[in-house]
Amino acid sequence: LLSRLTLRVASRIMASTPPPTKRSRTVAVPPPPPSKRSVLTLITKENLALWAGIPAPLSLPGVLTVLSYNVWMGHENLLVRHRNLVSVVLEHRPEAVMLQEVLPWFAENLRASPLSEEYHISPTQAAEYGNLTLIRKEFVHSVRFEDIPLTTNMGRSCLLSTIEGSLGTMIFANMHFESMDSEALRKTQLREVKAAILPNLKKSDDEDGPLPPRLVLLGGDFNFDDRKTWGDWARSPFAEDDSAASSRPLENVNIETIMHPDFADAWLHLDKDSKGVSRYTFDGERNPNVSEKREQMRYDRFLVSRCAGVESLEDVEILTPPDVSDHFGLKVIFRFR
Repeated sequence: LLSRLTLRVASRIMASTPPPTKRSRTVAVPPPPPSKRSVLTLITKENLALWAGIPAPLSLPGVLTVLSYNVWMGHENLLVRHRNLVSVVLEHRPEAVMLQEVLPWFAENLRASPLSEEYHISPTQAAEYGNLTLIRKEFVHSVRFEDIPLTTNMGRSCLLSTIEGSLGTMIFANMHFESMDSEALRKTQLREVKAAILPNLKKSDDEDGPLPPRLVLLGGDFNFDDRKTWGDWARSPFAEDDSAASSRPLENVNIETIMHPDFADAWLHLDKDSKGVSRYTFDGERNPNVSEKREQMRYDRFLVSRCAGVESLEDVEILTPPDVSDHFGLKVIFRFR
């Protein structure tokens, strides 16, 4: 009798338990429990004192710097990493900052940090994570932010910033493309960004109409490399100079077929590979936040419009401060005469 009663109770429990749901392939962002959310703050006496002690770099007339950083939504060492990210921005004081994988709590903290005194911060923020752009106030007369929806399974997007300032009209596109083995989707996303940007590259037929912008800059986490295909590190050994052939056609051909001839890759245009510096913005050998030590890729890039900006391109460099993200930062410098 006891065993039959036990079986009957167990069957009722099983019947009342819903079957597991099948999840689509999306990026899961585990939110902290409500009791922990109040702890997630960067606005502490210690951090404010740290940031207040960071001197502003020398500002040069006609020089424009833009920083791109995928800040990594992982919860590992989160408060320390994001504190360090704010320090990096204050150390470099770029005119524009493009951030990807920004969690809502971090966006709120940025708006409450000293950065809000110096920067316009884009108001939009996805429910789980998204892009955020900061534009330095003294650099512009006005700025307009616009979200460009992308076809995505991972909540990826493009954030446009249209700027009017002393250097003229400029457009910055802060992009985050699909991750991992998603070449077809990234190709679609690249086309969607190009379609949104293209009208801004052409002069109006009306002689009194607006001139093309002085600079159009696309930056962010492209999630593909120009020498290797995603996953090649697990398929074949690569030489240190990446001379080994990829196991399949390079995805980078999409840059050439979709963006050419309107845009140039800043790193390649300046031939930075000949300067003897590492090209990887995602580097399992040098960055302990990367779990796959063989994964070394140039995921993060800047594309510069050829008709507006490339002649003023001066330098591009990879920033490697400790413990900020699983990506390194990327900074581009322009000098306008």
